[in-house]
Amino acid sequence: MSFKNMFKHRGKFTKMVGEERIRNYQHVYEHLVAEIENGNLPKHENYLNHNELAESIYQKKYYLRDHEGKHIEHSPEDVFVRIASFVAAQETSKIKQTQWAEHFYRDLYNGHWIAGGRVL
Repeated sequence: MSFKNMFKHRGKFTKMVGEERIRNYQHVYEHLVAEIENGNLPKHENYLNHNELAESIYQKKYYLRDHEGKHIEHSPEDVFVRIASFVAAQETSKIKQTQWAEHFYRDLYNGHWIAGGRVL
């Protein structure tokens, strides 16, 4: 199951934030994925540089899992896309949403914001 399939699930989170915000989130998420695939946003072949401790921490704490417990995120950039998309989706226009998503993604990628447990 890919992260994109998770947008189809409707649970407590959808009820809390509403359908419109979920659609905005999905739109921004897909925009960032396309920008990375097109080479307009950075993605490193091995962002964690084979650091076993960092890889273990990301796998245990940060990579999202599906309902069966399987990882659906496999790189820090996947996490950055998820976080940047959700934060930027709160903006009032599509243009601002995509602009801020790209800005947030670059900031996360460049280490300007660092995860610290459950908070950034």
